Amino acid sequence: MKKLITSFFICLFLITSAAPSFATNVSGVVNINTATQEELARLPGIGDTKAQAIVDLRTTKAFTKKEDLLLVKGIGEKVLAKISPYLTLDGKTTIQEQEE
Repeated sequence: MKKLITSFFICLFLITSAAPSFATNVSGVVNINTATQEELARLPGIGDTKAQAIVDLRTTKAFTKKEDLLLVKGIGEKVLAKISPYLTLDGKTTIQEQEE
């Protein structure tokens, strides 16, 4: 029984440590039609690969709504919900990292 409980806690630790973190230390917004790959990568849960995919997709057509990001591989409903407050379709990108 002790081994089973120990195994359970080890598995729980591994699962929670591998889960993506959506904690954020950024403020401002990102214009998804004009932001650089680096600016897009600052969004919680996005990173360099997804940011580049966003840039690549918008070269074929401009985003007309935030939900267009669902066309990007790796961006689903949950990720979109987390980054949505930081997204805009017009205006300047103002995203900044906050000091903790």
